[in-house]
Amino acid sequence: MSFDNNSFYDDNSTKNWQPQPTPMEDRRRRHTGKWITVIVIVGMLALAVTGTVHLVRDVGVTLNRSDNGFLLTIGTQPAQQSSAPAEQTQTTKEEAVHAEAPAQTQQAAEDLPQLTIVQSPAGIPTVASDEGGALSLQEIYRRCIGSVVSIVTVTPSGKASGTGIIMSEDGYVITNHHVIESAQAVSVLTSDNQEYAASVVGSDETSDLAVLKVEAEGLQAAEFGDSSVLQVGDSVAAIGDPLGTALRGTMTDGIISAINRDLTVNDRTMSLIQTNAALNNGNSGGPLINCYGQVIGINTMKMSNFYSSSATVEGIGFAIPIDTAKPIIDELIEKGYVSGRPAIGIDGETLPATYRIYYRLPEGIYVTRVYANSDAAAKGISEGDIITAMDGAAVGSTEQVQDLLADTAGAPIVLSVRRGADALALTACARENNGVWQLGAWIRDSMAGIGTLTYYDPATGQYGALGHGITDVDTAQLMPLASGAIMETTVKAVKKGAKGDPGELKGDFSVQRDVGTVTVNSSGGIFGTVADPDFLSGGTPVPVAAAGQITTGPATILATVSGSDVREYRVELVRLYGADEPTRNLLLRITDPALLSATGGIVQGMSGSPILQNGRIVGAVTHVLLNDPTRGYGIFIENMLDMAG
Repeated sequence: MSFDNNSFYDDNSTKNWQPQPTPMEDRRRRHTGKWITVIVIVGMLALAVTGTVHLVRDVGVTLNRSDNGFLLTIGTQPAQQSSAPAEQTQTTKEEAVHAEAPAQTQQAAEDLPQLTIVQSPAGIPTVASDEGGALSLQEIYRRCIGSVVSIVTVTPSGKASGTGIIMSEDGYVITNHHVIESAQAVSVLTSDNQEYAASVVGSDETSDLAVLKVEAEGLQAAEFGDSSVLQVGDSVAAIGDPLGTALRGTMTDGIISAINRDLTVNDRTMSLIQTNAALNNGNSGGPLINCYGQVIGINTMKMSNFYSSSATVEGIGFAIPIDTAKPIIDELIEKGYVSGRPAIGIDGETLPATYRIYYRLPEGIYVTRVYANSDAAAKGISEGDIITAMDGAAVGSTEQVQDLLADTAGAPIVLSVRRGADALALTACARENNGVWQLGAWIRDSMAGIGTLTYYDPATGQYGALGHGITDVDTAQLMPLASGAIMETTVKAVKKGAKGDPGELKGDFSVQRDVGTVTVNSSGGIFGTVADPDFLSGGTPVPVAAAGQITTGPATILATVSGSDVREYRVELVRLYGADEPTRNLLLRITDPALLSATGGIVQGMSGSPILQNGRIVGAVTHVLLNDPTRGYGIFIENMLDMAG
């Protein structure tokens, strides 16, 4: 991750992607001259026009609307006598040609072949399984399609869609939590094209399940089977809306590839059924069906090409076992939430041991916020505390905390806390909030990332970096700092920035060399002391520009986008906002072709890159515009120095 998370300004709305068929035509390029190309094009147009006139003159063309669209009918027309004097003066040869034309046309029509369709027997049912009582795939589809619905949601970023399963005749529908997450409106479309407005009865992020309700009676409810008897190799089918409602009601088939497959998604572990039946975006919430036409799973995800940008992963999909889903669905219908599930209430990030050592942090959970009126606040837990153990059991991740809270269900628990150099023992009780047990403390394991050093004062050993603070990725608030360190980084790769998709510098931390400490985390950057002056030796001192000395126009920035090589790149200061704004003081645009080619503009990791103008340091790069990665914001160097303390 990068320190630049949550530091972007986006003025674009999300647009839904729609698949587009690719015409199968020969698009090989022919290398001809400009004049030849023009002549060929004009000739093609002339032929097209001539052919059209001939067709209209010699045949009857009728365009009629039908139930399935438009029907084009073409037939011969009887010869028409012309009354124009000019036609009566044609030569004998021309008259002969015209006289023979109808006979030639009739003869040609009799000789042309016609498409013949013969009667075919009905399709042979496709056997889904050799098991006794098993249905064919055709029977499974006819039996189940009436219980499968399309889910369409309106979200702040646009429309989205998924699939659902009718659970009861009176309108209860099952789908995935992520299908209706953040939805402002939800509608359900049944297989007979009836559309209903839906309300959310309950939704559970941990299990990725949700229950909807529509006002309808007499719906076709699905039959649910026992997923506990599934075996690897059992035949299954999936029905849903892959890639959206345009392909609604699509059926695919396959087998059970694995059972009890544990996958961790967003720091929660789910035990799922794995199948090779084709699943795609839009299948989420739809049924996985056994050979008897019974729903035994709720499709939830497919394996993406996470590990490779070039590989395409197919045949690996996952479904929630219906036996696992049943108690959660029942409780969502009864209460609207799942009770008795203790949790901290926030996901965390685990810091590798090498980073933890160099940040001088003990193994544990870092508290970033404490909620007012919570028991954690009442018992004295503070921001910046590090929880190292609970009831004597060491904790190193938020998952471990959730597991330990699950054993307490609200009973008092002793927290071992490190606060600076002090070791404390505090007792707190979790409270239930909408089915989730919470301590009232917002926690995060730790943070690490790549940024750029802005300046270093060899006289004092002080440095400044980033130009903005390190903020929590969920709350966007400045993270309290217990301690920290900076270390040398080598840039190994660059993810280029594009419109709507910020780029990123990727590199390795050099844990062999402790460069300095972090003592201040402020909105204007991070600050501290360089412990190894040799790391920054050989630099050239530059004067600091006052705000009044900065002008719009050409400037340069210093950045490292490959290895450890620092280079100077051309930019333009487009607009100055003044020093009154604490952190957003200027707007700049990247103009250097080399940097644009390497990164596409400003990317995560370039925060803190020094901005130079007329031989002075004037500020640092801080943000990138999501809708135009060639532009971004910067902070005046004067403001950074003021916030350094």
